[in-house]
Amino acid sequence: MHDDDFERDLARRLRAYEANVPAAAAEAKRSRPNGHRFGWLVFAVGGASVIAAGLLAFVLLRPPNESVGHASPTELPSLSQSAEPTSSTSPSQTPLETPSPTVTPLPTPKAGAAEVHWMTQGSVEGQTEVVQRLGDHWYVGGSVRVNEGSQGAIWRSADGRDWGEPSLLDPEPPARPDVVPEGEIFFPEAYRVSEIAEWQGSLYAFGWHHFGCCDGTLSMLWRSEDDGVTWSEVNTEGTAYSGSHFPNAWWVAGDGSLALYSATGLGGSGSVFMTSDMETWTEYPIQVPDDRFMTPYTAAGGTTGGLVVGVEYTYPNGATAPEEAPVMWQSTDGRSWSLVAAPPAAGQLDAVAWDAEHEQFVVIGKDAADQLTAWRSTDLRTWSASSMAGEPATVVDLAAADGVIAAIGSIGAPGGNIRTTAWTSYDADVWWVSRLADGARGGQIGVTLEGMVAAVSTPSGVEGQTPTGWDAWAGQFAE
Repeated sequence: MHDDDFERDLARRLRAYEANVPAAAAEAKRSRPNGHRFGWLVFAVGGASVIAAGLLAFVLLRPPNESVGHASPTELPSLSQSAEPTSSTSPSQTPLETPSPTVTPLPTPKAGAAEVHWMTQGSVEGQTEVVQRLGDHWYVGGSVRVNEGSQGAIWRSADGRDWGEPSLLDPEPPARPDVVPEGEIFFPEAYRVSEIAEWQGSLYAFGWHHFGCCDGTLSMLWRSEDDGVTWSEVNTEGTAYSGSHFPNAWWVAGDGSLALYSATGLGGSGSVFMTSDMETWTEYPIQVPDDRFMTPYTAAGGTTGGLVVGVEYTYPNGATAPEEAPVMWQSTDGRSWSLVAAPPAAGQLDAVAWDAEHEQFVVIGKDAADQLTAWRSTDLRTWSASSMAGEPATVVDLAAADGVIAAIGSIGAPGGNIRTTAWTSYDADVWWVSRLADGARGGQIGVTLEGMVAAVSTPSGVEGQTPTGWDAWAGQFAE
């Protein structure tokens, strides 16, 4: 039999097999070609069997889609600094790609429920700005009232429930003098801790000092060499990190440098500060095009790069009130930043986190229907969305670690039954919801695979006044 005849015979046998497996097997037995051609036929028929079995197993074993309001991935093109965000394309327009081989094993999917049992030990005096899990302890950073002003403070806990007295960070705000000179006014000073980082074996606390009547601010930096028991001030005078800064995010860049994101000036701009020794700092501003009114808000990042989220204000058709749209800047090294298209949120994106285990960014905001939504992406081009609440809701903080993602905010419409709420997820697709306390209160949240901690502001008792304390909530995953 010639090669052409053999190929036609093989094709006929495969078609017969697909239509009727027993018939194909019987035909193959009656008229086997000799030598290596028989081997080709057995290989082809056996391969078809494996493919058919694999497809059947995929259909039978594929887990159900548990998400509420789950949306298909949306692909967004990258933007240059001067380009406008463009509309998304449909998934059918995205070409299929064959995954590249990798030597790094994929993360093991988490199993079981992500419901959390929450407990609180009551209120703690002070105000909070950040919750972090570093090493073997939980840390809450903020301030306490001292001399009519406030002093930087850090609380430490091994279990998230017992916090004890805070470590007070120098300097102490000056007390009101017994006699204020005529024509002068005494303004209490304030120091606050807004971020806590672990880098090269030491802990660092970042914050700011507010002084004078209005907008006088200076950045602050403290270091601890004993796991947060004692802290000393680090002098940054003469470095880039010495002006009016409000740090609120940090990560370790791919080259091992510490990257610190901070709002700068009066809140209309932002910068990333990089250091490799805590002595020399370089500032990398988030560039905003001259013809666009944008405000960077916060950031997140990891060894593969960083993401800054913010808001853009426009006045379409001569409107007197601005319309808000989300904006994002991307960097692969923390130094060079460029605009990329944001997911289809309405208004500002409220929170962002880097989920290292799934190598994805997660952002939270409101969709076009004003519903709280989480978007996730591994490439900042294709975004998948999931609903977090079917009623009015807001998120104020987001954290991710060890393949667990957690958010804190509130559910409920103004004037209705509002509850401070925590959300938990393994993938930013399926979310579990826990109601913590009555009212819409500010808060911060931290998470690990073992559990999580939320610092929830407690009311001052007087409407319109700043809260005077916070409730420490500790959460453990359900068995």
